[in-house]
Amino acid sequence: MEKKEIQNITSIGIVLIFIALSFFVLKGVLISILAGVLLGFIFLPLYNFFQKKIKNKNLSASLVCVIIIVGIILPLWFSIPIVLKQSIEVFISSQNIDFVSPLKSIFPGIFSSPDVASEIGRMIHSFVTNITSGAMNAVSALLLQLPLILLNLLVTFFIFFYVLRDNNEFVSYIKSVLPFSKDLETKIFKSSKDITFSIIYGQMIVGLLQGIIVGIGFFIFGVPNALFFTILAIIAGILPIIGATVVWIPLAIYLFLQGQFV
Repeated sequence: MEKKEIQNITSIGIVLIFIALSFFVLKGVLISILAGVLLGFIFLPLYNFFQKKIKNKNLSASLVCVIIIVGIILPLWFSIPIVLKQSIEVFISSQNIDFVSPLKSIFPGIFSSPDVASEIGRMIHSFVTNITSGAMNAVSALLLQLPLILLNLLVTFFIFFYVLRDNNEFVSYIKSVLPFSKDLETKIFKSSKDITFSIIYGQMIVGLLQGIIVGIGFFIFGVPNALFFTILAIIAGILPIIGATVVWIPLAIYLFLQGQFV
């Protein structure tokens, strides 16, 4: 191998390492930038609606930002302390739950042996403890990282505002740097838009509605720590494949075993 080839390979390797290190250092900022761009295109129809009425780009983009902050950020801000408190209560109560006695009355044959009953009770207790402690740790970690989250949100909303305001210029710039023909660019942008909207409006909004409906049921039937379980149901509903059933079915079974039918 010639000296020049070795130098080229070395240079490429150094550049790749530098790019990788830069990504890990700036990962949080890059994710915030991408989130801002994605949110910009998601809420572009709302921006266009205001722009048609107001005819002012800055004011239209500002209104969309205010709506998101009031509709999403503020409820989260006030609900997180309540969710943390309820997660602690759920974790503490899960340590004192008697799972074996209700199961004995339903399946007396299986629980006739004390060893079997003890082992099944231990397994159920361990499973419930892991779930509740995991959820509590997630909420606690969220609170501990709150300053960093606020900084990332600031970056996200900064990008979000300018993507809304200058969306035509932004799209034109992206198209100008792509090495494709006009027809192919149009197809790529249309496919990307369709995929993005199907994922966002299909998965996220449906999952959000599932979680909210389940949460309303929790509050109607007086489920203890309903807000905590509602947040879990919303998160599970948004996640692909999982769905809100992984929250309300185990909870319904538990309440049934405890004799709480309404």
